[in-house]
Amino acid sequence: MGSALFGYNENVLSGLDEIADYGLDGMECFYGTFTPEQKQFMADFCDRRGLFKSGGSDYHGLTMRPANLFALSAGEQIPFSLIEPWFDKIEKSLI
Repeated sequence: MGSALFGYNENVLSGLDEIADYGLDGMECFYGTFTPEQKQFMADFCDRRGLFKSGGSDYHGLTMRPANLFALSAGEQIPFSLIEPWFDKIEKSLI
């Protein structure tokens, strides 16, 4: 399943599955220091488990981290399509 990408053994992977079983909504798949293979692994895990995917820039404002721009993860644009599946759930939670 690609567990070598993170140096995880099967116990850690089963731990991720167990956490997902307890109601995890989603995971950050697009993190600035992840390799393309790690990002794909996380996205595939979320797809397999039906979890929301997110990404982060670690943006803390222009004065703290001016190089970490909003909506970019290590300079890579985080796709807007990543959050589209969230809309239905958010709309239902606001009603």
